[in-house]
Amino acid sequence: MRGDHSQSEPQETIQRALDFKSQGNQCYKEKKFREAIGKYHRALLEMKGFLAVSDAESSPALQVHPACGKPSVRLTEEERKAVESSEVECYNSLAVLLPLEAEHLCRKAIEYYDFMLD
Repeated sequence: MRGDHSQSEPQETIQRALDFKSQGNQCYKEKKFREAIGKYHRALLEMKGFLAVSDAESSPALQVHPACGKPSVRLTEEERKAVESSEVECYNSLAVLLPLEAEHLCRKAIEYYDFMLD
């Protein structure tokens, strides 16, 4: 089950998130903005299942607790960096796409309004 961290390893969850992010990038290139937004949201949801735990002794690896309350697992430094950079990339992409989608919806609303006035 997607998003169910109790049944998957952190690496699998991270890979799913990276896959969604890549799909979002492809949709963006194809100007499928609404679909891209959905893919970036899915990527963020996959990564959100892990909550950082402040533990100075666990550095440089980040200790995380799956949202389902299972025992903590450690992400390697590479995994931690992948999650952090992917989150930043997804949020940056959403910051660009959401206004574009809103602008598109406003133009459509104006078209419909003009149609009704004719």
